[in-house]
Amino acid sequence: MAVKKSLRRRGIGWHLLKASEELISQMSSSREVYLHCRMIDTAPFNMYKRAGYDIVKTDNILVMLLLQRRKHLMCKKLPVLTSFSESDTFCSEEELTS
Repeated sequence: MAVKKSLRRRGIGWHLLKASEELISQMSSSREVYLHCRMIDTAPFNMYKRAGYDIVKTDNILVMLLLQRRKHLMCKKLPVLTSFSESDTFCSEEELTS
């Protein structure tokens, strides 16, 4: 996920992250969500930590030899939904246009 530079620091990334987590909770029985965050991206890293993600693994320094940036693999356990209905996941065309 990425937010255009001129639109950053407005909470857009936070809302995208939370919406993604909610959708995953509704559509999957898995309670764990994983993501990669580049080590040099401190703002997103701090946002993920604030959202409850923990580092599971960090790329080996040898990754740099392949001219790639090192990344953290991060994980969060999502809460179990108490109820779910198809109407919770999908919105009508009226809701999209209003």
